[in-house]
Amino acid sequence: MATVKTILDRMDLINQSVNSVQAVRYFPTNIDELAPFALPVPKDATYLREPGTERVMVTRDFQTMIVVAALTEAIIVEDAQTLLEQVLEDVIDAYLSRPRLEQHDAGLDGVTVHTVIDDTIEPQDFYDTEFLVVIVSHEVEYRKTITYNTS
Repeated sequence: MATVKTILDRMDLINQSVNSVQAVRYFPTNIDELAPFALPVPKDATYLREPGTERVMVTRDFQTMIVVAALTEAIIVEDAQTLLEQVLEDVIDAYLSRPRLEQHDAGLDGVTVHTVIDDTIEPQDFYDTEFLVVIVSHEVEYRKTITYNTS
């Protein structure tokens, strides 16, 4: 059954399938050594109880944060942009081809639909260094089974 953890784990597996980035499951402290890397992050959710059942339809936003490169004198901005163009296409294509977060032709159990919503490209500061970052926004709808509390 789909949970925040299983969805993030599946997103990490999808990121591992992209040759132009390293997949990172949890935010690292050695960012400049790992870049470019992709990191899945959970965001906001809405919940809709299915009447007469013990199921809830969850619609949760997720992000894939792609840290492309540090924007320092050591890297030419043109090189960072060239790397950005390749990484962006590779990661977006990996997700667009998986409408239920498929891995080995099987969708993630409980996921009814996965949609890539948009992406934004902006510099962000981490540990006093500016990095070129892409934020890919996703929406995942999945069913969650709950047990009613009768006490």
